[in-house]
Amino acid sequence: MNIRIESLSVNGLGPIASIKWQLKNVNLIYGRNEQGKTFLVEYLLHSLFKNAPNTRSLTDSGQVNVSGLDREIISFSPKSKKRIDDFLFSGEIEKPVDLSRLCVVKGGESSFLPYNKESITKAVLKDYLSDQRTLDGIMKEIPLTIQESTWENGKIIPRKNMGPIKDWNDSTRQLKDIDERLQELDESFALGEVKKLKGDLAVISKTVEEQLLARRAFAYTLAEQVKEKERARERIPGDKLDDLKSMNISLSNKNEAIKKCQADITTLEPECEYIDWLKTAIVECEKRPASLTATLGLISVILSVLGIAATIVFAFIRIPIASLIAGLLSILFMALAFFQYRSKLRRISDDVEVTRIFQEFEEKFGEKGQSIAALKSKSESLSQKYGSLQKLKEQLKEHQRDKEGFENSLKLNLAQLDQENIEPENFSSVITELQEQRDRLTTEIGDLNNILAATQVQPEEYLSNSVETAYDPEILKKSQEAKLGLEDSLYKLQNKLDNLKHDVCGITGDPIAVEWDMLIDHLRDKRDEVCRKAKDLKAQIGSGIIVSQVIGDMRKREDESIISALASPLMQEPLQSITHNYDGVELEGNDLIVCNKSQRYPVSELSTGAQEQVLLALRIGIASQVLSERKMFLILDDAFQHSDWERRAWLVDEIVDLANIGWQIIYFSMDDHIKQLFEERIKPILKDQYQTLVLQSKI
Repeated sequence: MNIRIESLSVNGLGPIASIKWQLKNVNLIYGRNEQGKTFLVEYLLHSLFKNAPNTRSLTDSGQVNVSGLDREIISFSPKSKKRIDDFLFSGEIEKPVDLSRLCVVKGGESSFLPYNKESITKAVLKDYLSDQRTLDGIMKEIPLTIQESTWENGKIIPRKNMGPIKDWNDSTRQLKDIDERLQELDESFALGEVKKLKGDLAVISKTVEEQLLARRAFAYTLAEQVKEKERARERIPGDKLDDLKSMNISLSNKNEAIKKCQADITTLEPECEYIDWLKTAIVECEKRPASLTATLGLISVILSVLGIAATIVFAFIRIPIASLIAGLLSILFMALAFFQYRSKLRRISDDVEVTRIFQEFEEKFGEKGQSIAALKSKSESLSQKYGSLQKLKEQLKEHQRDKEGFENSLKLNLAQLDQENIEPENFSSVITELQEQRDRLTTEIGDLNNILAATQVQPEEYLSNSVETAYDPEILKKSQEAKLGLEDSLYKLQNKLDNLKHDVCGITGDPIAVEWDMLIDHLRDKRDEVCRKAKDLKAQIGSGIIVSQVIGDMRKREDESIISALASPLMQEPLQSITHNYDGVELEGNDLIVCNKSQRYPVSELSTGAQEQVLLALRIGIASQVLSERKMFLILDDAFQHSDWERRAWLVDEIVDLANIGWQIIYFSMDDHIKQLFEERIKPILKDQYQTLVLQSKI
């Protein structure tokens, strides 16, 4: 007997006021948006199926009456204790299929899985057509990491280090770690080596201590030597030496200046020897101006002769006026010459004196002096040189005074540096010697300070007491290096023992202060515990691997049963009725293949419309298998709304085919075009077995 929903009633379901419907073979439930279609679909799901998803709270007022489950009609509601699943699979430990996924199709769904996670494959078909659930129940108890592992020659070959595999690996590693710790503890060399290292460290530490004391005493001695030399250097102040050098340079400059002045004076004095005579000669010449112009009488005689000659020439050429003038001029010049000659006779003694002066000038200066102008020119030249000479003599006196002052200052300052009665010619050598002495002290102080700094001893650490051990930096360095090496070795060895104890305590859980003997006993106990755990895990993993392999073989045999189920008339009938093209379905590997007498196609390569036809047919065929050839109802929640208009038409036609082979269809829609197709293509064929039910919201 087929399973059908005979009637449906609800009160106050969301926006729906009240419904009380008798259902037929094909039922189109039409309602616009927000008129309660979704509420009604969820009401049906929660009333009829166990695995329906919980989305909202639904009313208790109402019922869904179903026939074909028992002799009488069974009523269901969201609060019912039993669902259709309980009536169909009452003898099963676990229900074999999820009817809510098999008999309910929502908009755009073609998959058998919730939320369209994947299309139909062999794995999905196994869930419906074989004992997959029984095997899965067993495999659920076996972790995936064990299932993926293998067993070869008594050894586990893991694929992933997770779950029990990881626990077994961890136990194996822990057992190995414990064995290594026990081996380390069994080696007794460590305690003897510690004792030997401590003895060697004590000896070398004593040597280092003695050298450190000797270094402090040595540093004190160096510091005292530095102080002594600094005191000696302070007796030769650097600024005093600089003053002495400066004064000595000034003295040298004065000596050079004196030499130059003396040389210049020696040069100028001979030249200025006759300057007083020259000045007197100029005065004497200026007293006899007439003697200086004796050449005028001769000129007058010459002019008178020229006048006479001109008179004769003009008379000869018969120019009387010119001849007269020339004659008068010649008479005039003759008279002038006469008077000049008579005057010269009266000053003959002055002329002799002037001539003598000119002769002496030539003898003294090596130059001819024929005029007073020449004497004055020479006098002016000598006056400039004479002035320079006098100035040089004054400078010479000043330089000599300065020289005497520098010499006295140098003697006084040298006496302050314990250099008594030093002669001026020894000033430079004494000052140089003092500078060298100061420089030598400075170098020695620097060298001592470098040695002192190398000791790295601070002043507060100086040791004034004498010690027996002589300080040797090389011995100290080597001893310190040896000490550091021994300390490092001892630290590493002790640290190794401490780390070992820490690791062992981490394994046993003992406090770090536990005695070694007790800790070793606890470690051996822990080893026994870990060894037992590792053996148990290995046994568990090994058995799980064997069971997984056995189930794997069983699953191979399941493929044959699936192939047989797909070849049954229960599968072929809806496939042929819905597709009108394919009459068989097969598995090839993990892919689903549809076929007819002449063609074979993978479902994944079919058009979207053809895929939907095949999957809908498989859904019907699987349901028939599960329901033992009985037919049931399909709840379609706007299943065609995402299809294009051409595909909608033949999808609606398939509803007629399903109804003809005994399936009840309940289609929910808010699409006017779908409603029109149902009424135009289904109603004329099914007539009174079709109805359109309209949802009315509350007023």
